[in-house]
Amino acid sequence: MVLGKRYLQGRVVDEDDGVPVQALSQLKWLVEELFFLNGVFNVSDLIPWLDWLDLQGYINRMKT
Repeated sequence: MVLGKRYLQGRVVDEDDGVPVQALSQLKWLVEELFFLNGVFNVSDLIPWLDWLDLQGYINRMKT
């Protein structure tokens, strides 16, 4: 099993404090966002001088 029992129970708990660190839904969203931004077509890749405009907002999403 890749993720282990901690991730499949719904919450990741910090072992020292016992405080929930990240919910499973947030982890799922992060992986989906990674795959989406990895495969998206960016206009500034085709036209480099439009890079500073960030027309589609993908560069800002990658930085946050």
